[in-house]
Amino acid sequence: MRPTRLLLLIALAVAAHSVTALLDPVPAHAAAKSKKKKGAKEAALSNACDEDDGAACGELAQVLLGNEDINEKSARRAVALLERGCELKDAPACARLARELDLGVWLKKDAARAADLAQKGCNLGEVAACVQLGVQRLNGIGVEQSYKEAVPLFKHACKEEVAEGCLYLGVMMQEGKGGPPDPSRAEGYYEKGCDMESGEGCFRLAELHYNGKAPPAAGEPAGTPSFKKAARYYTNGCDLDHAASCSALGKMRRAGQGMGMDEDVADELLEKACSLGDEWACVESNSAPTDGTVLETMRQKCEDKSLMNACFALGAANLKSDDEKKWEQGGALLQESCDKGVTRSCYKLAIVLEKGVPLPKDIKRSQVLFERACKGGIKKACNR
Repeated sequence: MRPTRLLLLIALAVAAHSVTALLDPVPAHAAAKSKKKKGAKEAALSNACDEDDGAACGELAQVLLGNEDINEKSARRAVALLERGCELKDAPACARLARELDLGVWLKKDAARAADLAQKGCNLGEVAACVQLGVQRLNGIGVEQSYKEAVPLFKHACKEEVAEGCLYLGVMMQEGKGGPPDPSRAEGYYEKGCDMESGEGCFRLAELHYNGKAPPAAGEPAGTPSFKKAARYYTNGCDLDHAASCSALGKMRRAGQGMGMDEDVADELLEKACSLGDEWACVESNSAPTDGTVLETMRQKCEDKSLMNACFALGAANLKSDDEKKWEQGGALLQESCDKGVTRSCYKLAIVLEKGVPLPKDIKRSQVLFERACKGGIKKACNR
């Protein structure tokens, strides 16, 4: 073989290896090494647990419960490890065991025992256990209902900068559980939760201002909504990927409340809310839901004709499918909901027919649909 040809073959082999490396960012030997390392860690934790290290028992249980391929056998082992860890006074183990008893996935639900374990975990210093016990006290689940005993548990959690504690305190103050309603204190607790980057905290704070339930500004009568403040806190919540915050902000943007009206920005916000699982946003935006649970809900509501907007959402999703059979179904659903008065369906179908993707191009029909969308209030359809 001539030297030139040999060099060429070597170069091609090197190039092929490089391409394979790029296409497979986690080589087989690296994956095997990672699996071996994981196995070694689990073995070390198991040995430590056998030596009465409660924290090791709890940590190993958490590892097992966190595995994507968890099965009933490994779940039973994890539960036994949590029992062992809690007996050895590992606070996180007690807290997780209490949670499992509350959820009832791998264990039969037992609210009374969950409360006892949450109390033990809380006494050992696990703040999450204090929150769970507080919730059970608040709602009387497994224990006697007591607002008086729930408050200090939530206060402790809030002081330790666990946002859920602050939020529950805010709800109690807002709804007057354990005393007269106190909007000012509720606002303070929600604000603290929002400052801890809790999307739910920002949302609840925004709701107070949007509904006029926050303490009024100087010179304002009680019950006056503050759309500007609401928009600010909804924005904070949406930035933290809180679906309801994005949805509410999109609704405000569409109505021009507290800010300029902007249909395009509103749709972007509603599309984000839809992608985060908000069903209302899916049917109100020009987006197509991708979450399986949301799609199933849309299908049921469309089929029983209880919500024609759901047909829009389902139709838009079908048009984004890789299955060609669903494209025609999607077009039919959009046409049906357009005929029933869902203006967005008219506009969506008009764009698809104008572009000819994925349905065949039909300019004449698209113009008719654009006109219907324009008459229905979609201004950008008027210029097509």
